[in-house]
Amino acid sequence: MTESQEILFAKLLVPLLILFAIAVLYFIFNKSQSIIDRVIAALHSVIAISGAVYAIVVCKLTGPNLFEPHTLIFSNILAVSAIFGFVAIFLFKGNKAIHLLLLPYLICLAYVWHVGGMAITHTLI
Repeated sequence: MTESQEILFAKLLVPLLILFAIAVLYFIFNKSQSIIDRVIAALHSVIAISGAVYAIVVCKLTGPNLFEPHTLIFSNILAVSAIFGFVAIFLFKGNKAIHLLLLPYLICLAYVWHVGGMAITHTLI
């Protein structure tokens, strides 16, 4: 792991933990549905975590002029995550108060997009 990857991981550690906790809570509190529906309802946070991991891995592979396709892929991963967050509103059949977790989810998603995008374009460090 390079120094820039370590710094990026340190900056994304708290949002990653929050996103993981949100995924677990969405899975646990959706008891009345099948395992597949529970996984799909919790998938939005898992996809956001994979986007953050993508940014950590790709920041080593990109250079100052070689980042354009990676920023598009990174943004698309996070857009798919946001779409699954919208799907979770309709698919989740448990206590609807759990949807309040979408606020910290969106904050974490925006933070991951900002910090991860800066790391991929090498403007973070």
